[in-house]
Amino acid sequence: YFYHKQQISCKLRDFYNNMDSQLGASLSVLLCFFPRICRCNVAENDNTLYAAPLCAIVSLARTPPTLPTDDTDATAVAQKILNLNMTLSPPKWRSMFEHSKNKNTFPESPENPNAVPKEWHNQWAGWASQAKAVHDTKQEKALLEEFNLAKTTDAEKTAALILLRPYARQAEYVITTMTQIKEAPNGPTQEELKADLHNAVYGEATDNENSLGEKRLFKAKPTTSRQHMCDGSTATSQATTVASWLMCLCATQTSNPEAKACGRGAAMTGNWNAMGTDEQTAWTSVGKLCPKQYTGDVSAATVTTLITAVTTQLRSLSGKSIYGTMQGGACNGQNSGGLCVSFSDFHSSGDKNLNGFGWIATLRTLASKLRKREDAIQQKKLLYTTDTGSGSANT
Repeated sequence: YFYHKQQISCKLRDFYNNMDSQLGASLSVLLCFFPRICRCNVAENDNTLYAAPLCAIVSLARTPPTLPTDDTDATAVAQKILNLNMTLSPPKWRSMFEHSKNKNTFPESPENPNAVPKEWHNQWAGWASQAKAVHDTKQEKALLEEFNLAKTTDAEKTAALILLRPYARQAEYVITTMTQIKEAPNGPTQEELKADLHNAVYGEATDNENSLGEKRLFKAKPTTSRQHMCDGSTATSQATTVASWLMCLCATQTSNPEAKACGRGAAMTGNWNAMGTDEQTAWTSVGKLCPKQYTGDVSAATVTTLITAVTTQLRSLSGKSIYGTMQGGACNGQNSGGLCVSFSDFHSSGDKNLNGFGWIATLRTLASKLRKREDAIQQKKLLYTTDTGSGSANT
């Protein structure tokens, strides 16, 4: 007991001896994380972590990864099973689908609709197609040989037909589901992916970052102050693109500038002062912060994670919701004011959020489309292993 008490006393003595020299430095670092208390200026690296997820989105737009595909045609084998089912069926059943007068013709609807059950009408076109596929003797023989049934007796074929019925029902399900997948809007194409990412980042689809500037980086052509472009509400904000947020966080200006807010080794050189004339110069400098190549895969989860990496860093300060660093009362680009984007109504009103705002809404919609695409691909992979237990009997 006394030994441990002595050890604790020694540690406390050493702590208090060092406290005088360390306390001042520790407090100065700590207080700079609380702008309400510390009135120090925006400094280098203050916006590095804020810029990182925005830059990841820019890189994704610059080099959109190739979307994963699944070109497997699950209907090929399913169609063979249905054709075999028709081949093994009694001649009376098969002959129903051939036109009574125009031989070798297989109408997609019953010749006499009232002569067959109504529930057959929707399936008639499929059955007629199967009957047509095996009507030719050579095709019928080839199909029987493929399934090792060419030399079977009529009784064996009848037994095989009974065993085949569950697989035929599943094959019908496969073909029906594949048709639904193909007809449904199953996510973006490669070009649509690129267009959505470009609209979120630049405000337009473009292959040339050197001709952006005053076009669409902001909701409207900048004509007033930087504060007007970077401050606002969810309805009035001019900073509606990923690029505009990076401009507000990182671009320097001549009055009280901080050129390294987004990275110690990435000083900004293109001032953003004269509204409407130097956006392109500023973006050329800011854009260099972001890698030219995106190295990961693209998925709904990827896009959602990037959005969340931004929105979770929003914080309430001076009655505003801030993204970036603010030391004064406005996102005016000055180190004594703020290099940031702000919203006056996000935290103060319970019915406001950024889900429908500018680039965030665009990427949320893209994530939804990607999720549908991923679900469709997964459905195709599961088709052969899904037993529906439903269908119709072709007898």
